[in-house]
Amino acid sequence: MKKPCLFAIAAALALPALAEEKDQSSPAAQYKQISTEFERAQREFAETYQSTPEAERKNLKYPEVGPYSKKMIVLAEKEPKSSTAADALIWAVRHSYYDQSVGPQAIALLKEHHIDNEKLGDACQILAYNNSKENRDFLNTVVEKNPHDKVKGAASLALGQMLASENPTEAEKHLNAVIEKYGSKNQKESAKGQRFEMHNLAIGKVAPEIEGEDVDGKKFKLSDYRGKVVVIDFWGDW
Repeated sequence: MKKPCLFAIAAALALPALAEEKDQSSPAAQYKQISTEFERAQREFAETYQSTPEAERKNLKYPEVGPYSKKMIVLAEKEPKSSTAADALIWAVRHSYYDQSVGPQAIALLKEHHIDNEKLGDACQILAYNNSKENRDFLNTVVEKNPHDKVKGAASLALGQMLASENPTEAEKHLNAVIEKYGSKNQKESAKGQRFEMHNLAIGKVAPEIEGEDVDGKKFKLSDYRGKVVVIDFWGDW
């Protein structure tokens, strides 16, 4: 009787270890590992950069995101409809600003399997920096089919920013949708800022009034120099 009891105890003690081992190979664990590896590479680069003499810093190479994004896509393709696949594809899109080679593939998979995902806002925001037909189509599809207001707001805001110079009329329509319909507070403020810029700061618009003091302490207005060539240099020191 003792041997079966001992065997049962040993088996019970082994179960957590087996579960942990199995968990390490799960899609969620693999996603975490890939993202952690990239974060570690970034952290190590920052530490090396800080400890390297300024004259030698130009020789340092920032860690490439491409290999990590490709791993995310491979992971997503194993179970493309899973929540982990959505997370992996969104990660790849969010980092496609630095490596656009994997963006279209990730966008296509998101559009096919996860167009209603509540986390798509993170992916939509980054697409404003890449005005491609694929990205515009994806954002328009998000606006049409995603049920979450914050995601719709992110997609419409990205379209408004993306089209501001190319098609101001269409851009304003998207910005107005953010302001009047479904944008979050921050999204509404960003849309208002973009709309103000289109109306007041675009080439050919009259510059808004600026008042200040020159280096001698003399007060002036920008309008005092109307009709003259003026160079305005905005700068800050943080």
